Amino acid sequence: MFQFRPHARYKEDVDVLYVFLMEEAATRSEALDANRIIQQTGYAKPVHLEFHHASAGIDLTDVPEKERVHQLILESGKQFTIKGV
Repeated sequence: MFQFRPHARYKEDVDVLYVFLMEEAATRSEALDANRIIQQTGYAKPVHLEFHHASAGIDLTDVPEKERVHQLILESGKQFTIKGV
């Protein structure tokens, strides 16, 4: 049986880094800016985050659970410039 684990996944063909924090369904989105989107539950818990144009760098400023997100990005094995940590 599949068991969810928080993780980060980079889709090179669209230059988007996805960070998955929980398995729960997202019911709303919040754009921090044009390149950063947070998918949230109805009670504002982050489900996953999208970092568009990731190859240009990842900005964790104002990102919820930024330490956890940062660790998942590092564990992905992909090299990104990260600021706002």
